[in-house]
Amino acid sequence: MSRRKHRSVKRRSQSGRPRLAAERIEILDDAAAIRGHPRAFTTSDPRQTYYRLAVTVLSSALADAELGGTFANLQWRSDGTFVVENDGASLPVGKHPQFAGCSGLEVLFSKLYAEKPTRSSPDALPLAVVAALSSRLRVDTSFAGGRYRTEWDDGRLSSATHRVGSVDTYITTVNFLPDARLIGNISDIDRMDIYDRIVSHAKAFARVPAVIEGDVLGSWIRTALQP
Repeated sequence: MSRRKHRSVKRRSQSGRPRLAAERIEILDDAAAIRGHPRAFTTSDPRQTYYRLAVTVLSSALADAELGGTFANLQWRSDGTFVVENDGASLPVGKHPQFAGCSGLEVLFSKLYAEKPTRSSPDALPLAVVAALSSRLRVDTSFAGGRYRTEWDDGRLSSATHRVGSVDTYITTVNFLPDARLIGNISDIDRMDIYDRIVSHAKAFARVPAVIEGDVLGSWIRTALQP
């Protein structure tokens, strides 16, 4: 996927009409490009951006939880960090066939056009945008009895997917801090309004009956998928 950014151009065609010069078309397909042009994926309202980043990861977790899981939870901590966890389908830690040396998980959070074969929310952004617009992001997932971790700093992969231990339970956790330098200071916005919208999204997105717990800012939004 590529995004074209329009700029005013002085060049004119032979007919005298303004034209867009081909060399001025920018391809925003990596973290550096996304961070350089955050408004191509966000709005001037930081509340909407925080909301969309949160529901992007939460809707992904809900879709994964529907594949054999029982819950998808979200917490928005006082420092602005979001923590999203689910016990459904694990994220892929094996090497991706099209990108030498990259795990499927790294591709999901690094390539703008990468998508999972699960449903997504209309409010969701590509997962790569979440990584690019976060000052830090860490993904922990479980596969074949092992716990695997992948980390990004300022949109750049800082720690490739690697095993960090053994586990008996299969839980995926995404921990990310949106970059206030690109989005806006969290202290300047009404967090409770965003929190309420995230709760409403969780209720609407879950296809199976869900129970939402936690109505105090900072508490967990717990979506328990009922059999």
